Amino acid sequence: MNSALALSIRTPLRREDLPGLCRRVAALLEGSQARSVRCDVSHLPAEVVTVEALARLKLIAHRRGMTLELAAPSAALRDLLEFTGLDDTLLGRASVRPHPES
Repeated sequence: MNSALALSIRTPLRREDLPGLCRRVAALLEGSQARSVRCDVSHLPAEVVTVEALARLKLIAHRRGMTLELAAPSAALRDLLEFTGLDDTLLGRASVRPHPES
């Protein structure tokens, strides 16, 4: 049994992409025995739609009893999460892995 799933989002997101992304991630998590999801966000821009997507993914994981860990967020994305007040929720200070260029 794998205790973590790996997920990578590599393209900038548009708001209209979010329902499909959420459906795909929910399907991936459905029936999984994993306890957490490690999401590589190193390629995502620091934009409000990115924050919305990550908040939705966090909720999807939480509803399935899993945690969501963001890996390699850029300094700009961390700053935006802090600005929106979602830094503690989405970054969980102990699980943050800074982007190498930060």
